[in-house]
Amino acid sequence: MTSIDAALLRDRARGCLLGQFIGDSLGSLVEFETPEQIAERYPDGVRDLADGGTWNLIAGQPTDDSQMAMMLILSLQRCGTFDADDVLRGYVHWYSTGPFDIGGTCAKALSGGPLNVESQANGALMRVSPLGVFGAREDVGLAAAADFAREDAGLTHPNPICVDANAVFVTGLVTGIRGGSAREVADAMEAATSERAVAQAIAAGRTGDVSDYEAHEGWVLLALSIAVRQLLLFDDPADALVDAVGMGGDTDTNAAIAGALLGAVHGAAAWPERWVTGVLECEPEEGRPGVANPLGREFWATDLLAQADELVGHRS
Repeated sequence: MTSIDAALLRDRARGCLLGQFIGDSLGSLVEFETPEQIAERYPDGVRDLADGGTWNLIAGQPTDDSQMAMMLILSLQRCGTFDADDVLRGYVHWYSTGPFDIGGTCAKALSGGPLNVESQANGALMRVSPLGVFGAREDVGLAAAADFAREDAGLTHPNPICVDANAVFVTGLVTGIRGGSAREVADAMEAATSERAVAQAIAAGRTGDVSDYEAHEGWVLLALSIAVRQLLLFDDPADALVDAVGMGGDTDTNAAIAGALLGAVHGAAAWPERWVTGVLECEPEEGRPGVANPLGREFWATDLLAQADELVGHRS
């Protein structure tokens, strides 16, 4: 691998994980609000990380989306590969901390209940971006990463639509981090589908019209179609993320997923410095003034850049 390739890989790996955490935090300010409500409060869009929001968080604080993604990151670091048993233990540990927000499908699976095979919720897709970074390594590769993504979905969201969406999304992330253009990423995702409904969602995203999916808040196919839409419709990833949040609904999850895909193509350097700093310097420690929902240090993103470097195999 040339030094230029290594630099690109590092920048896009960082951009992917930063996009996940930035989108999550930005979207958490208006989660469950309608586009009209958001536009009234934020005429220029939600453009700054800030304290407050639906869950009364401090600026840059991750929600369940990125808390689970961090559990996946830590497992990949511990094991050096995807170990489904270790990953599941991490997710169960996260559940045991009493998170302030958790989807019903995840809660049922992680509390020892039977898996919900019918659910097409977005709870697996929202956490899987670290596998896109890990899969960009030469010694892992796209096929293995897609298989890992399928396994990860199966831990909590075994519906074939969720399983395929995970694999397709990770295919897009790996393609982007390895240097693919927005168009090449969308092409790779479309080619990787095995479920007709997933292919249709990507096609909708490519046209820019995802209105057929918008009535289903929390749906994995809505999140996937929005991510593709934002990637292809906007040249500036920051504008794309602001627009995704402005669509309302499950804004933190939709923006986390879109942010990861945008960052995988545009890289870390494309994210506004104030967003990057806000995420990396967020320390929601118990007892600190203004922290209503504290998080253990293991969920903080303070080491996110080094973690991205390690996952993608970058050596300083």
